[in-house]
Amino acid sequence: MHPSRQLLFLVANTRPAGIVGNTEWLARTAAATLGPEVHQVWRHLHGLALPPFEDHRHGRGSYPMPEPPLRDLLDDLLAADGVV
Repeated sequence: MHPSRQLLFLVANTRPAGIVGNTEWLARTAAATLGPEVHQVWRHLHGLALPPFEDHRHGRGSYPMPEPPLRDLLDDLLAADGVV
């Protein structure tokens, strides 16, 4: 059976990978109850070399296409049916 839904689990805590906090534990516990028709993508923001955000809405009005790893995160966000 092919997944019919895709959920992005976005872990935004400051703990290093492998150290699970309460929020991630709750998300993983809930995710364990999902059926095989739900594809799960887990992304940890900690440790990603993300550039600082600059608001261009009132200046040049547009944003260039991001480079990895921000582009990878954007792709996951756009492909997801929901974000946890």
